[in-house]
Amino acid sequence: MIRILVLLIISFLTIKGQSDSTLHRMGNLIDTTENSITKGYINFSDYRYTGDFIKFMPFGFLRDLGTVGQPHEFILYGEGFNNISVLTDGIFINEKIFNAIDLNLYQSESIEKIELIPLARGFLYGTHNNPATLNFVSRNYLHERPFTRLRYYQAPYDEGFIDGYFNSNFSKKLNISFELTNQSTSPRYPNSDYSLWAFTFKTNYKLSDSSFAFSSFKYSKTNTQLNGGVNIDSVVTSPFDYENSVIYNPFLAPVNFYYRYQKSTFRYFDLGIKSYLASNAPCKISFFFHSHLNEYRQNDTTYYMTQANVDTIMRDNSSQTIGLNYSQSLNLGALKFYSINQLEYNSPSSSLIDGDKFTTFASSLIGTINLFNENIELSFFGKYLNYHANTYSGYGFDFNIHTFAGLSFYAGYSNFSKPYNLYERSLFKESKEQIYHNAEVKIFYHSPLLSAEASYFRKDINNKLIMTKSGFISKNVVHNGINLRSVLKLWKLLFETNACHYFDTDGRNSLALPEFVMTGGIYYVDTLFNRNLSFKTGFNIYLYGKRQGIYYDFEKMISTSWQYYNDSDYLFKSANQLDFFFAGQLQQRAILYFVLENMFNSRYFIVPYYPKQERSVRFGVAWEFFD
Repeated sequence: MIRILVLLIISFLTIKGQSDSTLHRMGNLIDTTENSITKGYINFSDYRYTGDFIKFMPFGFLRDLGTVGQPHEFILYGEGFNNISVLTDGIFINEKIFNAIDLNLYQSESIEKIELIPLARGFLYGTHNNPATLNFVSRNYLHERPFTRLRYYQAPYDEGFIDGYFNSNFSKKLNISFELTNQSTSPRYPNSDYSLWAFTFKTNYKLSDSSFAFSSFKYSKTNTQLNGGVNIDSVVTSPFDYENSVIYNPFLAPVNFYYRYQKSTFRYFDLGIKSYLASNAPCKISFFFHSHLNEYRQNDTTYYMTQANVDTIMRDNSSQTIGLNYSQSLNLGALKFYSINQLEYNSPSSSLIDGDKFTTFASSLIGTINLFNENIELSFFGKYLNYHANTYSGYGFDFNIHTFAGLSFYAGYSNFSKPYNLYERSLFKESKEQIYHNAEVKIFYHSPLLSAEASYFRKDINNKLIMTKSGFISKNVVHNGINLRSVLKLWKLLFETNACHYFDTDGRNSLALPEFVMTGGIYYVDTLFNRNLSFKTGFNIYLYGKRQGIYYDFEKMISTSWQYYNDSDYLFKSANQLDFFFAGQLQQRAILYFVLENMFNSRYFIVPYYPKQERSVRFGVAWEFFD
């Protein structure tokens, strides 16, 4: 109670109003650029949907299921579904039953920046104390002229994507923007087709020189066929013969499920104000609502055809959340405070869980001391969480040291408890508390030729819930790894890499992580024709280390390490892929894309047995209009 009182006192200090120079950054959660991806980088990157951006983040990895639209699991710091908080402009949007979200539901083209919160601070955001946090910052432009952006691409199997974004000032004070997206593909393997419709509408209204009112509405709906991958037992005579050509033939390979699908619907609304309580105290208050509905069907009996020896499952899992979020900054010169407070009322509905409606309250406070002209930043932080009538807390610290030679150093540590999600509670009962001890160390270097970041993390987790064939078990896990992310420019050649290696074998295999992952490329970058054409062309490189098998429960968004063939030492071999990539921008208006994927037609899978797409061509354009 004392902590809450201190937060409220800090949050409501008042002095005098000021300008709006920092208000539009209130959706940002971090000030540095090392852990973020901006729109400028996105425009010259190869991606199909929002989840592809994870591959460019430190310790980021996408468990690609081979076909667009599938609910690919994204990994950050070794954590996946049920353990990552996803935020939109600082608001926590995970669904409440399984504590996860499919990034196919989040539109990609209105993203201005993506922020990966440092590991030590990840638990501070959201209402579930997840160890990793990702924040999507949306565009908040106030264009003097109407602005329109269209993006389109096409690929084999009738795969297509089109997105339209429009932004305009309808008066001196009112700005309106909207975005409409459609994506779809025909079946590559049997029962793998997919479709998406998504829409966003936003307003910004200038109340005064120091305050803005805002609102937004998001709607997304996907229809995804889930074939469960190739039925390996029907293809091979030897269990280790996963290079059999039939597996990689979409027309001959049998799949596990011919009549399984899910329809997912996401709705989001917020209404709020960004203003100043004082000249040094910008704040943001938001009223929000979001709902998730997952209609999961396996052997749907309303159809004429069903699959033998497959259980019938027809279940709807839904959750609705209404809440209030209040964030407050206070700058006292060398001393800064930032508080995040969120109150939620949750209404879940599913035959998989016990219980009914419940309230959640989370309050976090970060205090930062700046020393030696802000060359040293020392922060202390803590959080109070009341979840389902139980109390959880956490604390930590971190510091940044900046030198005059482009070199900086970061280190952070946190200790916190994490609640079980509603599905875990219904099965496992909360008999033991999950305790995380997280640490991260980073070294950054930046110069005109080289930007590099080397980082190490370690997590000591007590009583971590892990799914097995027989159900959930509680296990102590140690998980650590290193990551190197760099961009080197020599003449007109650009070398990019984002490489990660996980150390502890037991921890790695418990979480079904590969030994290493690398996303990178070698490119030629230039500007031609009197600066009318800026382009980036070269080769995308993907490397994946040896890894255990993995099993997915798509309905519950749970993945688990799976010992294929009852051999705990068996690892699937390393894999690689090379793509040719071209992106060229004409007169700052249109960007043309061309990709020759999987140039050498590598036969492999990241997740057994979901073969990656064979050699193919994808092309598209993004066009920007003014007036």
